[in-house]
Amino acid sequence: MTITTQFMRRFAAAALVTTCVAASAYAQSVSFVEPADGATVSSPFKVKFAVSGMEVKPAGAVAPNVGHHHLLINAEPVKAGEVVPADATH
Repeated sequence: MTITTQFMRRFAAAALVTTCVAASAYAQSVSFVEPADGATVSSPFKVKFAVSGMEVKPAGAVAPNVGHHHLLINAEPVKAGEVVPADATH
């Protein structure tokens, strides 16, 4: 499988949209570290995020500058403001 720029951007957008964060004065961002853009991977493969301006904790942790990620693969993105379902796809 070749991960294209469009593929990575789509999932980066999904990760950004579904990252739950408290309001902050700091610049917050999330990006992919692995796999690299354009990488050819086979299943299974590791996905590694980089986070700036916040801390990643398990879902349910509520504190300033704390959030978590959802990585959706072969699934439609969740609309902004909607809760990510707890099912086999999510």
